[in-house]
Amino acid sequence: MSKLVEATVAQTATIVGFLHPLMDELNEFAPSAKEQVEPSVRTSFSDNAHWFLFEDEEGKPFGCCYLQSVHNYWRIQKRFYLGGLYFLSSHRGQKRFPLLYKQLQAWVKEHDGCQIYCHIDEHNRRSQRTFEKEGFILCTNKIHRHTF
Repeated sequence: MSKLVEATVAQTATIVGFLHPLMDELNEFAPSAKEQVEPSVRTSFSDNAHWFLFEDEEGKPFGCCYLQSVHNYWRIQKRFYLGGLYFLSSHRGQKRFPLLYKQLQAWVKEHDGCQIYCHIDEHNRRSQRTFEKEGFILCTNKIHRHTF
Protein backbone atom coordinates (compact mmCIF):
# COMPACT_ATOMS: atom_id res chain seq x y z
CA MET A 1 0.00 0.00 0.00
CA SER A 2 1.32 3.44 -0.93
CA LYS A 3 1.49 6.04 1.77
CA LEU A 4 1.56 9.84 1.68
CA VAL A 5 4.02 11.43 4.13
CA GLU A 6 4.28 15.18 4.62
CA ALA A 7 7.91 16.12 4.12
CA THR A 8 10.02 18.54 6.13
CA VAL A 9 12.77 20.86 5.01
CA ALA A 10 15.24 18.24 6.31
CA GLN A 11 14.07 15.99 3.45
CA THR A 12 14.91 18.53 0.75
CA ALA A 13 17.66 16.33 -0.71
CA THR A 14 15.18 13.47 -1.17
CA ILE A 15 12.72 15.78 -2.91
CA VAL A 16 15.44 17.20 -5.15
CA GLY A 17 16.44 13.62 -5.98
CA PHE A 18 13.00 13.21 -7.56
CA LEU A 19 12.76 16.64 -9.16
CA HIS A 20 15.99 16.34 -11.15
CA PRO A 21 14.81 13.29 -13.12
CA LEU A 22 11.40 14.97 -13.52
CA MET A 23 13.17 17.92 -15.14
CA ASP A 24 15.08 15.52 -17.40
CA GLU A 25 11.86 13.81 -18.48
CA LEU A 26 10.07 17.09 -19.17
CA ASN A 27 13.02 18.27 -21.26
CA GLU A 28 11.92 21.90 -20.71
CA PHE A 29 14.78 23.16 -18.58
CA ALA A 30 18.33 24.24 -19.23
CA PRO A 31 20.86 22.04 -17.39
CA SER A 32 21.80 25.03 -15.23
CA ALA A 33 18.23 25.16 -13.87
CA LYS A 34 19.00 22.15 -11.69
CA GLU A 35 21.20 24.39 -9.54
CA GLN A 36 18.09 26.35 -8.51
CA VAL A 37 15.99 23.36 -7.43
CA GLU A 38 17.46 22.84 -3.96
CA PRO A 39 17.25 26.51 -2.85
CA SER A 40 13.79 26.82 -4.42
CA VAL A 41 12.47 23.79 -2.55
CA ARG A 42 13.92 25.08 0.72
CA THR A 43 12.30 28.48 0.17
CA SER A 44 8.96 26.95 -0.81
CA PHE A 45 8.49 25.50 2.68
CA SER A 46 8.09 29.07 3.96
CA ASP A 47 6.00 30.10 0.94
CA ASN A 48 2.94 28.05 1.88
CA ALA A 49 3.98 24.95 -0.07
CA HIS A 50 3.54 21.55 1.54
CA TRP A 51 5.78 18.84 0.13
CA PHE A 52 4.88 15.16 0.29
CA LEU A 53 6.84 11.99 -0.25
CA PHE A 54 5.21 8.81 -1.51
CA GLU A 55 6.36 5.68 0.31
CA ASP A 56 5.94 2.11 -0.87
CA GLU A 57 5.11 -0.97 1.18
CA GLU A 58 8.67 -1.09 2.54
CA GLY A 59 8.59 2.57 3.61
CA LYS A 60 10.92 3.64 0.80
CA PRO A 61 10.16 6.92 -0.99
CA PHE A 62 9.31 6.49 -4.68
CA GLY A 63 8.02 9.96 -5.56
CA CYS A 64 6.90 13.37 -4.43
CA CYS A 65 4.58 16.30 -5.02
CA TYR A 66 3.60 19.56 -3.41
CA LEU A 67 0.35 21.33 -2.65
CA GLN A 68 0.41 25.10 -2.45
CA SER A 69 -2.48 27.18 -1.17
CA VAL A 70 -3.59 29.92 -3.52
CA HIS A 71 -6.00 32.75 -2.81
CA ASN A 72 -9.61 31.87 -3.50
CA TYR A 73 -11.60 34.95 -4.48
CA TRP A 74 -15.02 33.32 -4.43
CA ARG A 75 -14.84 31.10 -1.35
CA ILE A 76 -13.42 31.19 2.13
CA GLN A 77 -12.04 27.70 1.59
CA LYS A 78 -8.62 27.31 0.02
CA ARG A 79 -7.68 26.10 -3.44
CA PHE A 80 -4.49 24.05 -3.70
CA TYR A 81 -2.18 23.80 -6.67
CA LEU A 82 -0.69 20.33 -7.18
CA GLY A 83 2.82 20.42 -8.62
CA GLY A 84 6.12 18.59 -8.74
CA LEU A 85 4.34 15.24 -9.08
CA TYR A 86 6.84 12.49 -9.81
CA PHE A 87 6.96 8.69 -9.48
CA LEU A 88 10.07 6.63 -10.07
CA SER A 89 9.64 4.67 -13.29
CA SER A 90 9.79 1.45 -11.26
CA HIS A 91 6.56 2.46 -9.49
CA ARG A 92 4.56 3.68 -12.47
CA GLY A 93 1.67 1.78 -14.00
CA GLN A 94 0.82 0.08 -10.69
CA LYS A 95 -2.35 2.08 -9.95
CA ARG A 96 -0.73 3.83 -6.97
CA PHE A 97 -2.06 7.29 -7.82
CA PRO A 98 -5.73 6.69 -6.86
CA LEU A 99 -4.85 5.81 -3.26
CA LEU A 100 -2.33 8.62 -2.96
CA TYR A 101 -4.79 11.08 -4.43
CA LYS A 102 -7.41 10.08 -1.85
CA GLN A 103 -4.81 10.83 0.82
CA LEU A 104 -4.06 14.21 -0.78
CA GLN A 105 -7.79 15.00 -0.86
CA ALA A 106 -8.11 14.14 2.82
CA TRP A 107 -5.15 16.40 3.63
CA VAL A 108 -6.71 19.27 1.64
CA LYS A 109 -10.06 18.86 3.40
CA GLU A 110 -8.31 18.82 6.80
CA HIS A 111 -6.66 22.13 5.84
CA ASP A 112 -9.92 23.87 4.87
CA GLY A 113 -9.52 23.24 1.16
CA CYS A 114 -12.19 22.78 -1.48
CA GLN A 115 -10.23 22.26 -4.69
CA ILE A 116 -7.06 20.80 -6.15
CA TYR A 117 -5.91 21.91 -9.56
CA CYS A 118 -2.86 21.28 -11.70
CA HIS A 119 -1.34 21.79 -15.11
CA ILE A 120 -0.73 18.81 -17.38
CA ASP A 121 1.10 19.04 -20.66
CA GLU A 122 -1.35 18.87 -23.55
CA HIS A 123 0.59 15.95 -25.07
CA ASN A 124 0.62 13.88 -21.86
CA ARG A 125 -2.52 11.86 -22.52
CA ARG A 126 -1.57 9.21 -19.97
CA SER A 127 -1.54 11.74 -17.13
CA GLN A 128 -4.68 13.41 -18.42
CA ARG A 129 -6.56 10.09 -18.37
CA THR A 130 -5.21 9.26 -14.90
CA PHE A 131 -6.38 12.57 -13.48
CA GLU A 132 -9.75 12.41 -15.24
CA LYS A 133 -10.37 8.99 -13.65
CA GLU A 134 -9.94 10.68 -10.25
CA GLY A 135 -12.57 13.31 -11.01
CA PHE A 136 -10.48 16.10 -12.49
CA ILE A 137 -12.16 18.11 -15.21
CA LEU A 138 -10.18 19.33 -18.17
CA CYS A 139 -10.63 23.11 -18.18
CA THR A 140 -8.26 24.00 -21.03
CA ASN A 141 -5.69 21.98 -22.87
CA LYS A 142 -3.44 22.06 -19.79
CA ILE A 143 -5.38 22.87 -16.62
CA HIS A 144 -7.27 20.25 -14.66
CA ARG A 145 -9.29 20.93 -11.54
CA HIS A 146 -11.13 18.80 -9.02
CA THR A 147 -13.57 20.52 -6.69
CA PHE A 148 -15.07 18.65 -3.75
